[in-house]
Amino acid sequence: MRIHQLTLKNFRGFENQVFRLNPSFTAAIGDNGTGKSTLLHALQVATGAYFLGLPHVYRRHISDDEIRITFNSSSKQYEHQTPTFVEVEGEINGSGKMIWRRTIPEYGKNTSSKKADVGNIKSLAEKYARDINKDNRPMLPVIAFFGVQQMGSKVARRKRSKSKRILIRDGYYNALGQKSDESAFTEWLYNYDNSLGAGAEFSGTREAMYEAIEKAIPYLKNLDFNRYYFQFEADVCIEGQPERRLIHQHMSDGVKRILGIVADIAYRCVTLNGFKGKNAVVESEGIVMIDELDMHLHPNWQRQIVSDLKSAFPKIQFVVTTHSPFIVQSLNSDELINLDIVSDISYKDLPVQIIATKVMGVESEFSEENQSKYSIAKKILNKNENPQEITLETIKNGNDILIYT
Repeated sequence: MRIHQLTLKNFRGFENQVFRLNPSFTAAIGDNGTGKSTLLHALQVATGAYFLGLPHVYRRHISDDEIRITFNSSSKQYEHQTPTFVEVEGEINGSGKMIWRRTIPEYGKNTSSKKADVGNIKSLAEKYARDINKDNRPMLPVIAFFGVQQMGSKVARRKRSKSKRILIRDGYYNALGQKSDESAFTEWLYNYDNSLGAGAEFSGTREAMYEAIEKAIPYLKNLDFNRYYFQFEADVCIEGQPERRLIHQHMSDGVKRILGIVADIAYRCVTLNGFKGKNAVVESEGIVMIDELDMHLHPNWQRQIVSDLKSAFPKIQFVVTTHSPFIVQSLNSDELINLDIVSDISYKDLPVQIIATKVMGVESEFSEENQSKYSIAKKILNKNENPQEITLETIKNGNDILIYT
């Protein structure tokens, strides 16, 4: 699945907006309240149309609180603006251009599932569901959303019992959920060897997952699954720190979050397209949405996280939000959606302080306190004809004068 263009009308804060997405990676930046997360929620709705044609999968519709609201100054009341729709131009497995949309025609009505709106993508999903047992079975698109709320919730690693696999149900389980749940891939890893021995698992899929994780997180070496603690363990190798072997829950918040995200994506790849064996991850296509990609990441990691994800999942389309100038600096010009200003410059050629101030709208490259001191000092220097005669007392007096004049 690739989404080339996203059109929003009366969706949350957007009255009428069109976004073009890079087929590999798109990052959205902007001040708080400009609509970065709204873009991801719209993509949830858009990709959720595919689930209309699949059994055992949660369907994401437009909710009432996503309909744009405006204040009518004549009647002094708030009004819902409709029609509300999310329209997409994209493709699946080389299908050629497809257009589908989710629509609420008026407030109080449900999201439309008419054939004219979602018939093409729904029919394709139904065909995939019928053909998964055939010799020429289709590659199923990976779809996943990772929100900020996940970091505030307790990570779930619940079951240790073997469950009967239902490929579509398991591959799309919690795909558009708001909270983190690692029980699916931890249970799969716990039972992997027994399943493989019983002929109930494709060979090479665990290796494909581990390879993807170590590509995406270069700080982890010798990754394995600890059956006692029911979670990953690895040698954590961060420059300037002693190498330590840690279980997942004892890793730093940044590594912990990204490991959970990357493992979840890889698990979906090997579940939906496990017949590809060791190539299940690198050959899987799809779209992954990540809110606040830079959360808890050290700036050194922010500088390389984009290239690491591209390397681990070469055919996945990523759409993320960020506040990090280091991530922006690592992007090509067509990989950025700036909700504050329009620009087509090459960000890789700019120093990070210029990206922060000129691209992301930060008022100064200094802290607010230091910028104030700098401005005061500059004004004092400009007022004195003989700068070499300036004393500490002059600065103190000048400071008082500048503050109160």
